[in-house]
This record gives sequence, structure tokens and C-alpha cells, in this order.
Amino acid sequence: MKSKIVISVILAGSLTSPVSAQFGNIPQVVNPTPTTGINSGAAGNSFGSGYTNPYGSSTGFYNPAVGNVNYPAFGRPVNVGGNFYNVQSGNVQLPMWKAPSGYYYPWCPRPSGFVYAYPLPVLIINSATPNPAPALPPLSTVMSDLEKMLEDSKKDGKVSERDYTNMLRRVKDLKSKERTLRIAGSGSLEPDDETQLRTDVDQVGSELSWRLNR
Repeated sequence: MKSKIVISVILAGSLTSPVSAQFGNIPQVVNPTPTTGINSGAAGNSFGSGYTNPYGSSTGFYNPAVGNVNYPAFGRPVNVGGNFYNVQSGNVQLPMWKAPSGYYYPWCPRPSGFVYAYPLPVLIINSATPNPAPALPPLSTVMSDLEKMLEDSKKDGKVSERDYTNMLRRVKDLKSKERTLRIAGSGSLEPDDETQLRTDVDQVGSELSWRLNR
């Protein structure tokens, strides 16, 4: 197993065209020693619906954080129509989409000049607090939620049939790959495989956000 984990972080305001160098605008960061993140413990972190983060640190888009990320407090989500919400974080309103699973994802169009000085998180509200907190959803949940978001976006005319078909095919390919790797691992994913899968899902989510902003 490789000692280094390459993870992808989507930074604020990076909604540039995804067609060059397969989302070359998304920085690849090497984190040789994951450090303690939010709510971490000796046995790893649990987030959302009891999912244990195998990397020992959390926060970030779909992958663990690069080091510590001390986010500003998150306010209660405010519905702005449909399944779209604004979540206050510091002095920034984060546009989020709430999936049927209960997770809030940043797969949303963003206002002109949008700037957020932290990696955009996935959020969850658990029973312990009324406010959301960063989460690392299971891969199967992320991919199912992304499929739902793609379907809704196509139905509402926000993405073209061609773009929808292309992105959906990539998600389905990733789901198939995840199942194959999990079977080969006797029900578990190798950390390197999970990291790569989450990076690949990042790219589809990044493209969807970019296309919704066009």
C-alpha cells in the first residue's frame, strides 16, 4: 500500500472550464501524514450515518482534509427553492443542494465573485446539533446522490442531454468499478482505491457545478 495518499480539494472560485487536462484546475495535494481533523479519535472518525472515516481525518469535498481545516461555524440551512439551500459559514453564504440521503453537497451554481477560503465541504445534520457539520459520506451514497442531482438538473433543463448522458455514464462506470474493487477486497476498499474513486467523483461534481454556472 502506498504511504502517500493523493487527494483532491476543490477550492472556492475554481469554476473554470473542465475541458482542459481533465479538470486541471483541481489541485492535487500530497498529504503523507494525515493529521487530526474535526471530531477525530484514536479509532478514526464517524460522520453522518455512522460512517467511519478510514483515513483518520475529515473535512473537504469528498476526501479527507489536507491537514486541519478549522471551518467557521455553519448556520442552519435556509431553503431558497426546491432542494437548494444557503448555509452561512463565517460571512459567506454557501450554495448547497440537499440530497434525499440528507447530505448537503456543493453541486450548485454560485454567484459571481463567490469566494470561500476553505475547501468546500459536504455537510450533514445529525441528531446532536441543529447545525450542519462537515461529513465524509460513503462512496455509494455520494454516487447515488450525484445521479439524482444529474437527473434533476436534466429534468429542469439546466444541463443538456449530451452533458447529462456523459456525466451519468461516468458515475455509473465509477459505481461499477467500486463494486468490482470491493468484491476483490472481500467487501472492503483499499485506501488508495477509495482515494482515487473519490477523486474521480470529485471531477464529475466539479463539472456539474461548472455547467450549472454557464
